Amino acid sequence: MTKSSVLMGVALVSLPASSLPAQTLQEFSASKHGSEVTVFASGNVRDVVGEPGSATSATGSLGVTFRGSHYIVSGLVNALARNDTVTSGYGTTLLPPATGRAFNSALVEIRRQHFPGFSSNCGIHRLMKRLCQVGIHGYVSASAGTWATAKDTAGKVTAAVEVPTWGTGIGVYYNFFDGYINDSTRVGMALDLTYAQRHLRGDFGSRKFALLRDTLLGTTRRNFDGLETGLNIRYNEINASLTYYAMSGNIAGFSNGQVVAAVSIRARLNSGAYTEQPKEKPKSEEPR
Repeated sequence: MTKSSVLMGVALVSLPASSLPAQTLQEFSASKHGSEVTVFASGNVRDVVGEPGSATSATGSLGVTFRGSHYIVSGLVNALARNDTVTSGYGTTLLPPATGRAFNSALVEIRRQHFPGFSSNCGIHRLMKRLCQVGIHGYVSASAGTWATAKDTAGKVTAAVEVPTWGTGIGVYYNFFDGYINDSTRVGMALDLTYAQRHLRGDFGSRKFALLRDTLLGTTRRNFDGLETGLNIRYNEINASLTYYAMSGNIAGFSNGQVVAAVSIRARLNSGAYTEQPKEKPKSEEPR
């Protein structure tokens, strides 16, 4: 079975859910061999631990990662997801960033391998080596989903509202290790500590929808913040993460400490050294 077939098997598996894509850490370290770019497809399965089965979802994403000498920048667009209207567990859809329908959610994530000025001192002594394993992490996301606002006696949705959501995060991460077993198997582990925010926007975030927010979420607030702590593990192109969210408010499935577990399988579509302009071919190689 090829990596691509595994990817599609994960991305297309049928699970009753609203979409919970969000980021799964793709790269732990900056490049040691010049700038590199990787274009990839990713299949994700996520579950909000302790919530009903409807909090489990599968999605497929398309993305690109740039690895420079200090920075790692990743962009991700949710390209494959079930377009179900959310009928319950509204709070769980706000937890991971970039939650939404296919082509209605995107994420940009930036990491800096170590703090500015540390690069030249990383090999001096043991303490500096440990400090050089601490980096800066941030992300910005945008998405839109559909939430049911009314159902008939048979449970069929009769009214719904679009819910645009912004997500931001800024913090640090600790890179325990990122390397190879026997020069062939890629392995790594990192820990994120991030200050996160979630913002309800669009009509649903306006004052005239305050009563509807209170009905669906139990609060009229539209801005929330808190801490997210995540452990990320990589084995070749398989990434697994366990993230604890401590968000403000008193929303079921969102506040009071929630845990999201995720597994992502990535298939590389193209990768290699990055240059702003292609190298000019010698005239002897040009077609006559």
